[in-house]
Amino acid sequence: MTPAQRATFGAGANSLIAGDHFTLRTGALNFDASTGPASLSLGKGANLNGGDILMSAGGIANTLTIGDESRIATILMNGGGAKAAQTLTLGDKVVSDAGISIAGSGTAADRTEVPVTIGDGVTVNGAIRLLGINTTTLVKIGDGLTLKGAFVGAWSGAEMVEIGRDWQIDGTLNLGAGNDTLRIGTTSRDGAGLITGGAGTDTLEIALDPQQPAAFAAAAKATG
Repeated sequence: MTPAQRATFGAGANSLIAGDHFTLRTGALNFDASTGPASLSLGKGANLNGGDILMSAGGIANTLTIGDESRIATILMNGGGAKAAQTLTLGDKVVSDAGISIAGSGTAADRTEVPVTIGDGVTVNGAIRLLGINTTTLVKIGDGLTLKGAFVGAWSGAEMVEIGRDWQIDGTLNLGAGNDTLRIGTTSRDGAGLITGGAGTDTLEIALDPQQPAAFAAAAKATG
């Protein structure tokens, strides 16, 4: 696809759909002036050359989809609110040169929905921050995650976070406040990971490989 210059969108509902191998020469993809729902979809192999994706207009629903093997920078989706979902999908082997921040403040009766899907082999060279108040956050991350910063959950609400196998998280995995559930696979890549649940009642589930329960049972039997 022909390389594009920076793109700043004005008021109203905004949408950009690009095919495979989209290239941004300079600047950012900026949806911050949107006054209606905003969406961005990039196909496989996109390269933003360090350009950020900005979707932080207050009270606006945002949808962001990044195709497999793309290279991006910072993602800011901080405009959520009641009835203003913040939806993020990253394909397999996406590399983010910086971090991801998603936030929004719903109400107790009408929470901000934050569905996040991240594929296999994704690298984030920063933190993943899913902040906000009165949110319902559903996160599904595939195998082989490399996260160079922390994972930080919302200040209130409920979160369901699922992380596959063979992950490496350099910072703390902090679910934040609220009643949260973490389901996480085993890994040989990270021997010093720290998980904290924050305030609220939290649930931790360890997802074992199919052969591991038998190995644990055999080890327990061997020790009497």
